[in-house]
Amino acid sequence: MNLELFGFTLSTLGELCIGYSVLRVHNQVSKDHRIGSNVLGEMKREKRLVFLGIILILIGFVLQFSSKT
Repeated sequence: MNLELFGFTLSTLGELCIGYSVLRVHNQVSKDHRIGSNVLGEMKREKRLVFLGIILILIGFVLQFSSKT
């Protein structure tokens, strides 16, 4: 594995870790119910966008990884 591919892989893993962390925070806040229903609704929409972002990151990684090997 060349250095460029290794750096790309680490970058993708970092982005996925950030997305996972956001999901964990959103889930914890949703369970605590210490905020208003408006905010909870917005957080549910954000969670969907985070899932979509993670899927797009993975698809992009697979496409770029396969084109470089």
